[in-house]
Amino acid sequence: MRFFNRQEKDSCPKLEISPESSAHNEIAIFALGDFGGPQPRFQNLKGVARVVVGYSGGTTENPTYKRIKDHTEALLVEFDPAVVPYKELVHFWTTLHRPINKYTPQQYRSAVWYVTKEQQQIATSVVNDWNARNGNALSTSVERAKSFYCAEEYHQDYMRKQMGWGKVKADMRREDKAKSSAQKKNGSHTTSSASR
Repeated sequence: MRFFNRQEKDSCPKLEISPESSAHNEIAIFALGDFGGPQPRFQNLKGVARVVVGYSGGTTENPTYKRIKDHTEALLVEFDPAVVPYKELVHFWTTLHRPINKYTPQQYRSAVWYVTKEQQQIATSVVNDWNARNGNALSTSVERAKSFYCAEEYHQDYMRKQMGWGKVKADMRREDKAKSSAQKKNGSHTTSSASR
């Protein structure tokens, strides 16, 4: 998998998706509403090499934030499966949002794009279980990855640029603590994103 920088002001190059990836790393692609907030959460997971925000799921060439057309805001996660298995990333993705509004605009919808058959099986199983636990009320999808366009530079690491990494990590720890307290009351457990 090759990563490209933007070359023009309003155009983001397409990253062709194929099962081959760099050395031993793999890629995963997720959407869960706005891409800015979740990016540092994935970046902070052990085993994640990088997270690129961008656009996926559509057919329009060269989408931009202002002209996203039929694409969805997405995160491309490069990870080492020996450290963090794909299934763990999919489970983590489910903890970050609860897509119950079937009328969410295309730009902010919930989705997982798979790169391999194995990813398809894992994502489908996790999403089906997640949906069943929520009374089949979730509006999300599992789709084959076709292309990914990186977002404009000002969107990359947006939270860190706006708040500083220390503030982002402090906010994540505070949110994780609140979520953990709520889950202890309910008897469930979630992976912390402020673990790295």
